[in-house]
Amino acid sequence: MFEATDPVMLFILGVIATLLAQAVKLAAAKFNVELGRVPVTVGTYVASLIFAIVVAKPVIPPYGDDPALFVDALFATGSTIFAVATIIYNLLIEKVFAKLGWTKEAVLAHVRYEEKTVG
Repeated sequence: MFEATDPVMLFILGVIATLLAQAVKLAAAKFNVELGRVPVTVGTYVASLIFAIVVAKPVIPPYGDDPALFVDALFATGSTIFAVATIIYNLLIEKVFAKLGWTKEAVLAHVRYEEKTVG
């Protein structure tokens, strides 16, 4: 299963964060658009969900005689995947925002710079 402190997983998350940040920069340059935080956040969560499915290797429960048991097992599997995806997202989004320069410190520095040039 997913270990948040596993060095290999952290390395892979770093690579994914770099790829996502470069994809955002490439899209901005190629299509001459600025992607905001919302599309980047959604894309990061989708990437986290895909990575969680790959890492957790979920087993879809077999359908038996009782549909309620099947739905219960399906929800249990789904909630596990979304829990792992949320952990991965929380680790990943910080790295993606840092690579894009969207950290709190960078935004505050930009605001201070604009205040100096305007005033």
